[in-house]
Amino acid sequence: MNQQLIDTEELRIDDLVEKWHQGGSGVSLREFLGMSADQYDYWLKEPEAYCKTSLLRKERRQKAAEQSLVVMSRIVANYSLCERVLRVLDIPLDEVDAIFGNAGISMDRHQG
Repeated sequence: MNQQLIDTEELRIDDLVEKWHQGGSGVSLREFLGMSADQYDYWLKEPEAYCKTSLLRKERRQKAAEQSLVVMSRIVANYSLCERVLRVLDIPLDEVDAIFGNAGISMDRHQG
C-alpha cells in the first residue's frame, strides 16, 4: 500500500482529533471518530497499522460497490431487453410486471 495514502489517512484522523479537542461535540473521541471499541483500541496501539487496515477496508467496499453497480446495470439491461421482447410478443405490461415480480425483480417503469 502506498505510504502517502497511509500518511493522508493519519492526517485525516489527526484533523478529526483536533476538531474533537476544540469541543462542542458532546461525544467521546471514539464516537466522534466513528470507530468501534475494537477499532479505537487498535488505533491507539497501532495508528499506522490501523490506517492501513482502514484504507484496505475502504478499498474493498469500493470494489464491492463497483461490482454491485455492474451487476445492477446488467439486470437493468436484461430487464429492458426482456421487456421489449415481451412487448413484441404483445404481452400486456401488467403481465410483464407479474413475470418479473415472480422472478423477484421489481423495477420502476419510466415511460419515455
